[in-house]
Amino acid sequence: MRGEKLQVIDKYSKGLILDRLDYASDWKSRLVGLIGTKNVPQGFGLFIPGCSSIHTCFMHSAIDIIYIDKNKKVIKTVSNLKPWRFSCCLGAAGVVETRSGCVKEKNITKGMVFGFRESGESQ
Repeated sequence: MRGEKLQVIDKYSKGLILDRLDYASDWKSRLVGLIGTKNVPQGFGLFIPGCSSIHTCFMHSAIDIIYIDKNKKVIKTVSNLKPWRFSCCLGAAGVVETRSGCVKEKNITKGMVFGFRESGESQ
């Protein structure tokens, strides 16, 4: 188990962005990330708090990366980051790893502000 289960919404429009967000709350889940996940499900993401850089070593497929600041404001996105690559963002307070294509499909842009809520919590 990777930690508590959350959802990601657009803080202002209340639109659902990810319907399942795992919270990497311990060193092992932070270290492993999505390694070993062959197909990241649609609507799924992994939030790694206190993280400003990631790698895709040992990954099976490309992923999208969303860097957020301490207020959960999107400060950088990286689409289709292929295996065996690195990415970083100065000033990031955390990162969301998700399925490749999610950033484009959900129109996630710099400046968007996320809200986290417990799965099943009403809008």
